[in-house]
Amino acid sequence: MSHPVLIRAARAVLVLLALAVPSPALALTLTIAHSGPSLVGEPHAFSATAPDAKGAVTFEWQFGETEPFQPGAAQASHTFATPGLYSIQVTATDSTGDNQSLFFRHLVYHPLTPKRPTSATSIVYDAVRSRIFSVNQDNDTVTVIDPEKLAKLGELDVYKKPESLALTPEGKLWVVHQDDYAVAVIDPDTLAIERGFRLPYASQPVGVAMSPTGDAAYITLMALGKLLKLDPKSGEILAEVDVGPTPRGLAISADGNEVYVTRFVSPDNGGEVVKVDASTMKVATRIVLRLDTDSVDGDQKARGVPNFLFSITLTPDGRQAWIPSKKDNILRGKLRDGLDLTHDTIVRPLTAVIDVQAAREIYENRIDLDNRSMPMHVEFSPYGNFAIMTLGFSNRIEVRDVNRPTQVFSAIANAGAFPRASVLASNGRLFVQGSLSRDVTVFDLKAMLTQFDGATPALVATIPAVAKEKMDPRVLVGKKVFHDASDARMDNEGYISCGSCHFEVIDAGRVYDFSNRGVGLRNTVTLI
Repeated sequence: MSHPVLIRAARAVLVLLALAVPSPALALTLTIAHSGPSLVGEPHAFSATAPDAKGAVTFEWQFGETEPFQPGAAQASHTFATPGLYSIQVTATDSTGDNQSLFFRHLVYHPLTPKRPTSATSIVYDAVRSRIFSVNQDNDTVTVIDPEKLAKLGELDVYKKPESLALTPEGKLWVVHQDDYAVAVIDPDTLAIERGFRLPYASQPVGVAMSPTGDAAYITLMALGKLLKLDPKSGEILAEVDVGPTPRGLAISADGNEVYVTRFVSPDNGGEVVKVDASTMKVATRIVLRLDTDSVDGDQKARGVPNFLFSITLTPDGRQAWIPSKKDNILRGKLRDGLDLTHDTIVRPLTAVIDVQAAREIYENRIDLDNRSMPMHVEFSPYGNFAIMTLGFSNRIEVRDVNRPTQVFSAIANAGAFPRASVLASNGRLFVQGSLSRDVTVFDLKAMLTQFDGATPALVATIPAVAKEKMDPRVLVGKKVFHDASDARMDNEGYISCGSCHFEVIDAGRVYDFSNRGVGLRNTVTLI
């Protein structure tokens, strides 16, 4: 959903004061006012003021760092043809020769969808009640947090292994449980389970999301290879469709017409996002994240097949979908191409970007995260200009400019142990579910969202999520090590943990060429 407070703040009149710089003693004071972010293809007005100037004042404007300066008046209008963050500079000179320059950044975006697309996640923001709800997978509970007071309000026992949750149009909270193959329907006001209902036996439901139009709920069943469509009031199954093995991630278009499902474990020829027609519940197309045979294997990138497609999130303008995953190198090895499979070339973290309108991957925007491990979830800023990626295996948050995806805009190095997902509240705070640190960490992103400040966001709170730990302390330590690629005892460059190939102890469906280790071709077997 959109965040009205942030959008109002960004649209408010922005006044920028020139900072003191080495210049003549009589350098001018210069301010700029405009109405905030602007739409692609629409003229946008800027107004400059130099209150202490003497005589006539001349102005020069530069709209974009590669554009030439243009002479103009105090008021200027410009139409931006493409979205992005633009560097704008204005210089004022008065009749005595005194001058001042001012630099600022301006956001240009595509029109947002009337309702924001939805996706499956393990942490949600309830704007109506001003609440954060976060699941605790290992402890079978849901934690409730006040996003303003930064306080835990309660923790509710649910069924076995809650994986994701979603708010219905009536304001009820659905929680999907993988081990209990069930849905708990919670009243957020009383924090009590109103009722529960079963899904098909041993079906391993993982993702749940509500259609933005409010007419349907969707759930992925990993064990059965199916997508369910349900009545969001009764929970009745309305329809189902076979989408292929191991469906996990789930996103729904703003108009409710398309449902996108990721297959978690990929075939060897490429990763797969299945587009389903919501009205007919039939597969419309299969969008392939192709096997990379082009990259030159090295210490910064490598070939491989996209795999472990954890989730999918549509941008607020509905034009793109981002899929955090990894890339497995099944092309390299003594028996395959004569080259040793090395630490840098075996498994790479990957985020793929899909052009929704064309139903194809934007291959040139594919992100290889060097010296980090697998991303698991993406949250978007209100205007969709920032992609906030949760790197679970690196205990890290990374922010990318959607229009320059291969560049890191900002990052948070310590975001809890094995963070699974994040959500933005309307107050500009980012709430991160630390699944193995048993907490929710909170970071202040207001400066990034409204001033486009790339500095590391400040940590404002660490809120304990679990009151009574179910897991043996030794097992919990082991699970942290198992999933932590940032631990130098596991990996000195941050790429690989045990979970890179055995997330939740399953197998990755790959055969690696470990001839250089003397063992030949090896399956990644399940550890159950």
